[in-house]
Amino acid sequence: MNAKPLVLVTGAGSGIGRATAVLLGANGWQVAVNGRRLDALQETAETIERAGGCALVRQGDVGVQGFAQSLVQGLIDEVGRFDALVHCAGEVSFVPLDKATVEDLSGFMRVHTDAALAMVSTGWEALCTSTAHGGPGRVVLVSSRAAHDPFPGLGVYGMAKAALEGLVRAIHVDAQGRIEAFAVAPDCVDTPMLHGLLTKEQLEGIDMMPPQAIAKGILERLSGSCPEDRGGVWLP
Repeated sequence: MNAKPLVLVTGAGSGIGRATAVLLGANGWQVAVNGRRLDALQETAETIERAGGCALVRQGDVGVQGFAQSLVQGLIDEVGRFDALVHCAGEVSFVPLDKATVEDLSGFMRVHTDAALAMVSTGWEALCTSTAHGGPGRVVLVSSRAAHDPFPGLGVYGMAKAALEGLVRAIHVDAQGRIEAFAVAPDCVDTPMLHGLLTKEQLEGIDMMPPQAIAKGILERLSGSCPEDRGGVWLP
């Protein structure tokens, strides 16, 4: 078993996921990086390794049924531990409510909430027995300000993110201290996802946070520095 604690970061090919994976790798974690694009994951892994860290590339779509479970179980079987999860993977698009369907919501839920539940439940015992950073295992689920104050057309997306925050509260209650769970709900972060959603004109005048700022907050929660936020939502 590798002595370094293991964290799985989904959506690690860009944006908040990549910034978080790189920061964790520089702070003593071995980082399993997951995402759909192999080339992007390899870039993240190479950045981690150039800084002396340890990275494991695990390509795949956590929104595909069964993959999230096999991803976590495979890491436990191979590495012998599973100490933390940072779920950054996601997808977003405008869905006006007058045109929204249940299938639209289901699509957002598969990637954001269903995948998170599958990974947490599969890794539950390993997280409960983790001693990394004084233990227990920790989970950070990246939500969105859309769960609280959605931009027009992002209400269905916000519904899925609100469910993700509900999962954090459920982990906190059911684990009874054996797993620490946190939600992070940033507003506008300077990521490829945001630039793909809004036009250059729409982005003018918007105060965007760098993804590194969110990564720093995630590191603090994984390191046990924010016990008062357990089971709750950080709104950076």
